[in-house]
Amino acid sequence: TGEKAIEGSGGVKKGDIGLLVGHPSTDDLMITIEAKAGESNSAYTLRGNDSLWTQMDKAMKTRPAKAAIGVVNIKNVKQHKHWLEQGRHKIVVAVDWENNDFTLLEIAYSLLRYRLIEGLTAKDMTATETKLDIGRFEDLIDEITSNKNILQTMRSNLTKIGNIIGIQDTQVTDIERAINSQVKQLKMLLEDAQA
Repeated sequence: TGEKAIEGSGGVKKGDIGLLVGHPSTDDLMITIEAKAGESNSAYTLRGNDSLWTQMDKAMKTRPAKAAIGVVNIKNVKQHKHWLEQGRHKIVVAVDWENNDFTLLEIAYSLLRYRLIEGLTAKDMTATETKLDIGRFEDLIDEITSNKNILQTMRSNLTKIGNIIGIQDTQVTDIERAINSQVKQLKMLLEDAQA
């Protein structure tokens, strides 16, 4: 919604995102996104009255939306997994703002869109048969989040290595200068001895 505050929210929902899911049989399928871009450990919590889950509930009521995605910065995710679900219509995902990696957000949106549309069609059927292979889906999410953990560690290590290389490069330059100065002094000593 950008800078526009949602009516009746007292400005609280200003800046959040509402995604309208297009479907021929209805025009009220919305997914709200509650984004927490902060990098500090206190940027959000998953427990208590002001938890991200509670904020997602409020955002769903205010919109009104049928589903919600909580988006957190991957740098904060040390105490929980990169993909968390509460019920069928609330998902928290970790994204890498710094490297523009929003893979899990895209997957969460696709899954919630599928579930919302599936919910519409299920109302018309006496028995609900899901076409989604849940087991395989969950396995793939686990594999993706595991690989993202490895990638995050590798990026961190590469940053550390880059810093070490930078320090070593400076030290190499300093030592080269010292050697050149010492060679000059040796030559001057030899020249003085020959004079």
